[in-house]
Amino acid sequence: MEHIENEIYHFTLNTLIPAACKSLREFYAAYENGADIGIQTKEDESPASAADRQTETILRELIIARYPEHGIIGEEFPPFNPDAQYIWILDPLDGTREFLARQPGCFGNLIALLMDGRPVMGTIADPINNAIWIPQKLSLAKPGTIEIEDATISCTAPQGMFKDKQQLATLLAIGNECKELRTKLNCIGFAYLIDGKIDLAIEADLALHDIAALIPVLTSAGIIAIDLDGNDYAEKIFDLGEMTGNTINQKFDIIASPDKDLAFRILERMTQNSSLKRA
Repeated sequence: MEHIENEIYHFTLNTLIPAACKSLREFYAAYENGADIGIQTKEDESPASAADRQTETILRELIIARYPEHGIIGEEFPPFNPDAQYIWILDPLDGTREFLARQPGCFGNLIALLMDGRPVMGTIADPINNAIWIPQKLSLAKPGTIEIEDATISCTAPQGMFKDKQQLATLLAIGNECKELRTKLNCIGFAYLIDGKIDLAIEADLALHDIAALIPVLTSAGIIAIDLDGNDYAEKIFDLGEMTGNTINQKFDIIASPDKDLAFRILERMTQNSSLKRA
């Protein structure tokens, strides 16, 4: 098992991430120069472009050539071999809106590997700034007590992510109390938890491809990651039984912070009087 995991790590670091970042950089440069990159609106009204589709195609081809027995679930195309023990989860371009708005540093690439539903590998890559967050290369975050008024909080799209009106109102109130509420960072907001630029990230309505890669990255750096029921994602096994479109029929929420107490203080406020609160 150790040999397999070491091989997969080097394959991800030396083959998959460079290929994804190269593809995204080339599309971004072309788009900045006025090229048509095939922007389309998907059924969920989210945008996609040739950058999304071609980058995922490249990753799929590399994975299938190296590990034909593995499965793949990606954002842009139907699953491949979804009953396999090992399943790669691909988000070729997390933050397409920010990519199209020409906001470098606000979008990235996510690659995860599940073994029997448990994330065993995850990576976040910022292709424009040439930054990579991968468990084997991370230092532990330095925990400490952080008060809400001193915290910088990331939430990519509060109004779009939180359907519960009470939860949205609570999040916006927290945003007014904290030092800064940063939006539109996508996966980079979670990476910044490790770099000490963000103190807490909170998001909801995430698909499997949005969250699977985050878990190994965060937990390996000593960052607590919980859902809005207070369950620890470090113990999460993803059930891949029900599929809708290209991904599993399930949405996820997450609160992540190097300060466990801050994470649970935010959780308590977010679930108080919420219609989504579960016993």
